[in-house]
Amino acid sequence: MTTRLILVRRIQRLAQRIRILGARDVIKISKEKCALIMFIIIFLLVITEALTGSTETSKRPSTASNSLAQVKFEVRHRNNHTVRPRCLNTKGGRNYVADSTGAVCKRTDLAEDGCCKLSPDDSRFSCDTCHSELKCCRSYEYCVSCCLRGEANNSTKFNECSRRCRVNSRMILHGNQYRHAFKYCHWKSVEPTLPMIKTNPTLYSSSKRVDCRDTCLNYGKICHEDFFGIANDCDVVKRELGCSECTVVKNPTAPSLQNGKCLINENPKHFDCEARGETIKRLCVCIQPGEVYT
Repeated sequence: MTTRLILVRRIQRLAQRIRILGARDVIKISKEKCALIMFIIIFLLVITEALTGSTETSKRPSTASNSLAQVKFEVRHRNNHTVRPRCLNTKGGRNYVADSTGAVCKRTDLAEDGCCKLSPDDSRFSCDTCHSELKCCRSYEYCVSCCLRGEANNSTKFNECSRRCRVNSRMILHGNQYRHAFKYCHWKSVEPTLPMIKTNPTLYSSSKRVDCRDTCLNYGKICHEDFFGIANDCDVVKRELGCSECTVVKNPTAPSLQNGKCLINENPKHFDCEARGETIKRLCVCIQPGEVYT
């Protein structure tokens, strides 16, 4: 408790005692003493009001300090002097930082004003570790830098890019793994895809009790859930597996053949390269491994 609050409480208790004494001995006190007591009470109340008001004012945060801009550009106190930040920067990276000027640097090279310490020859808006066609990066900081694309110190753009580059649900597979290494993406709403020529997807049918991962490995290729949509079509399954009718199911082995019936998956999220069944023959999409899908 501060000294000011202690003083206020003591004055309040003293004023209360004077009131009690005045009420108890009102008959015995002369007019002069009564006026003196009233003056003391009023004087103490005025002092209390002044002290309380100044205490509340000092505690009350300013409107500016509560605004988003003030939080972002807060005054930092270091080495007994104040430094006003000129840059916003990313907070989550352990080793690297991207700032709102489009620069990426080590956290140890971050200046007191929030900007990266770069020489005039250093590049900004770098897309290192990024895939130009997917608009995704291996590094969160380079994703933010690439997303800014020449809009230096635009706080709105920086906040938007910082939000976009966070890993979202569309980059998660089966709830426990990333779809690929380029997991930080800055596309707005429509997700770009790789040209088919780079992955060369090919359809192969598996043997019973064999999953698509092993089937693709037998042909020197790999299986990835991103490409099952190519095979998840009734006409395609009929042609490749030789069945006459299709049933839509919620089954990670689909598209597949079971007991003479074609199974089509109702949701692409249910595709699973490693799913298998005792009586199920799967239709696999195998791709050429490359920079993204390895």
